[in-house]
Amino acid sequence: MKGQARLRWLLGIVIALVILRWFAPPLAGTRNDDAVAQAIVRPPAPIASGPIASPGDRLPQASPAPVIEIEAAGNPFAVRMPPPPPAPVAAPVVVVQAPPVVQSPPPVPVTPPPPLTVIGTWDDGTGLAAFVAGPNTTLLARPGVLLLGEYSVTAVTKQQVTLVHVPSKRDVRLPVPRAPGA
Repeated sequence: MKGQARLRWLLGIVIALVILRWFAPPLAGTRNDDAVAQAIVRPPAPIASGPIASPGDRLPQASPAPVIEIEAAGNPFAVRMPPPPPAPVAAPVVVVQAPPVVQSPPPVPVTPPPPLTVIGTWDDGTGLAAFVAGPNTTLLARPGVLLLGEYSVTAVTKQQVTLVHVPSKRDVRLPVPRAPGA
């Protein structure tokens, strides 16, 4: 119980001090200058524009670079630039000779097999003919007939049908299937 009473008294005193500080003006003659920072502006260091001393002259010379660095270190508003990057190292040039180009003969264009399949033969007395299944239709192949606009029938036998691919002049032979039981 004593601890709670003490806590109430301390809390009351703190609140009273806060209210007093809030409404009471600062006392006359006191200044609160400690909280204000003043900026110090310094002109840049002058660069000497006179005759250049020879190495024989033993006069002490001040280098402007450390002065600027010291001022920049103490000045939070000074412009600081990173050091320049090192000069690029020139890589040695290596000349690589390409191997001689061997000219090979152009590839022979390979035409795909025809989209035709022989499904049977028929002899009507005028000559042997073959039934050929195409991509969308069935055709009757006799010598001299042009199939699908690019295959010319040259011969029909009981074993095969011989075609010539007209654009490439290539011979194509299609086997005739055997009849079941034959």
